[in-house]
Amino acid sequence: PNNAVFSPAENINFNWYYANDLHEASKTFSDRYLTAFFKSMSCTLTIGYGLYTPVDSNDLVVTMMVIFAGAIIFALTVSQLIAMMDQINVGSLKFKRHLQEVGDYLRFNRIPKPLRQSVREFYDVHYKKRIFDEASILKELNPLLSEEVRNCGILDSGKSFFLQIRLLS
Repeated sequence: PNNAVFSPAENINFNWYYANDLHEASKTFSDRYLTAFFKSMSCTLTIGYGLYTPVDSNDLVVTMMVIFAGAIIFALTVSQLIAMMDQINVGSLKFKRHLQEVGDYLRFNRIPKPLRQSVREFYDVHYKKRIFDEASILKELNPLLSEEVRNCGILDSGKSFFLQIRLLS
């Protein structure tokens, strides 16, 4: 029956230990150890070898060295990519740290919440203006569009200016 396939007594040759003839008395301890270590490395690192697997101890040692070197190179590559991604956001991270420091200072001095919010908005606007090179953007536009954008910017900054005055009073 079908359940006999999974019976350990009838299918003793079903595992890799017997498939690699490690149960034979002619195999030395080092052969058994190297084969077991190779199988664990290739299984752990999810490397498949298909038809061409290492045959003797020398092949196993060289293959394991290559596997180990490949794992190290892969780990270094991933860590370098993560470090590069962290470097991309350095400006944003510095801004967040500075904003946290300002917030801590305002809370320590018991500044009212509306004023703290106004200070935070000031820093947000100040940071966003530093991201864009406003002069070069406006220079690229035709004069009519440039003037219209400038006028909208003045009106928007005037609105926030009056809101800040209202909050302070």
